[in-house]
Amino acid sequence: MKPVLQPPPGAPEGPTLLDGVDLEEGTRRLRELVAGIHWLDRSAALLGALGGGLPPVRHSLVSELVPCCRPPRPPGDGPGAGSSRPPGGHPEPAPGRLPEVCVAFAPEHSRSAHDWATANGLPLLAADAAVTATAGDKIKVLDLFGAATVRTPGYAVVPPRERPAARDYWKADWSAAVVQRRENNSTGQGTRLVRGPEELQACMDAWPGASLRVARFVDGVSLAVSACVTGGAVVVSAVTQQLVGLPATGSRWGAHCGNQLLNAGDLPGSAYRAAREATRRIGERLRGAGYRGAYGVDFVLDGEQPLAVEINPRFQTVVALAQRAEAEAGLLPMLGLHVLACLQPSLPVRTVSTSVRPWSQLLSYADRDLEATPLPAPGRYVLDAGGRPRRLDDGTPARPGPGEALLWAQRCSAHPVACGDELMLAQFAERVAAVSPDPVLAPRARAWVEALRPATVRAAT
Repeated sequence: MKPVLQPPPGAPEGPTLLDGVDLEEGTRRLRELVAGIHWLDRSAALLGALGGGLPPVRHSLVSELVPCCRPPRPPGDGPGAGSSRPPGGHPEPAPGRLPEVCVAFAPEHSRSAHDWATANGLPLLAADAAVTATAGDKIKVLDLFGAATVRTPGYAVVPPRERPAARDYWKADWSAAVVQRRENNSTGQGTRLVRGPEELQACMDAWPGASLRVARFVDGVSLAVSACVTGGAVVVSAVTQQLVGLPATGSRWGAHCGNQLLNAGDLPGSAYRAAREATRRIGERLRGAGYRGAYGVDFVLDGEQPLAVEINPRFQTVVALAQRAEAEAGLLPMLGLHVLACLQPSLPVRTVSTSVRPWSQLLSYADRDLEATPLPAPGRYVLDAGGRPRRLDDGTPARPGPGEALLWAQRCSAHPVACGDELMLAQFAERVAAVSPDPVLAPRARAWVEALRPATVRAAT
């Protein structure tokens, strides 16, 4: 195991910073603008840290990632009665109070969220589809990074056809490389690690007709930074360590397995500040192109230098943690900020110096194809003497206590799942691993991962 990254002795750590809108002011604006918010996603995990004061937020099971959560396509292709733009664009600022609005986790993944909004005659607050498509494209985004003067790992682009041999793309100083299809997503199905021209050639042969980005593998800490583009400014929220491809979770190499909140002193030298500033510069490019709303940027640290890997032009699972840090700092949670960013031309943004608590979360994956698999209902759990999850409440509390976890099913229990599908999200009030390029789960976190394996969950339900 590699040593934990710590700032060099005597190096200035700098403050931990969060941008945002004051909670009281933001809540007042929200209640003046909308009567209610519909959150469209496969679980309500992101809503667990919202707290009170906001307009009513309702969760609806709508997600392209879960087949049973895909609504039927309504008649016609046009926007619904409540939409002021075609699907993929945020509405014009409303002159009066809107009855209800919709916000989706990932509207760019498919038309499911748009179809649901259309069928219910409500506006979907989503960024412009064309800008989102460019930002989410693993190859086109390289030009955006360049325009924002943000460094990336060295790379080569393999065209979909008329390709030279793999050795022509391999750089002499690479020990390994990461191959991504342009349409890769968080499940890691479009990402592979290759350790030489031969493995790269096999990867190219397995993905004929696909454009591929081949980037130098950097063995550093992975980061995810949450942010939001408003009409007048880019709001940079929490910096987290991104846990990727942990074998214990049953995930593929490169798949997102969880996150944990970081303070500035958890990273070496100027890495924390540099990641925030790179995220801001990227957000300014998005803002200039007309993007509005939540987004995130993934980095990998090369020493103290954050190298940009990809943009997630949408909400991220880590927003559930970012919102906890925002609420504790007296700032409006990201969901509310996204709504305001889509409906108001400018917002009173401020920066708070704070210290974030070690909130973290882990995803567990199906390690084989399964028939209908009973999964725990959302709520607060502990592990019993046999290492199985035992529920402590009948509702969904705002936070877990020491040794406890908030559990959120990511699938429908009544439907089969395929190997590699996400099953459960577990949230904790403690750090689950050391800050390291190769993080190893702490004993208690590993016990929770074992408890959430499909066979164990089935026995405990």
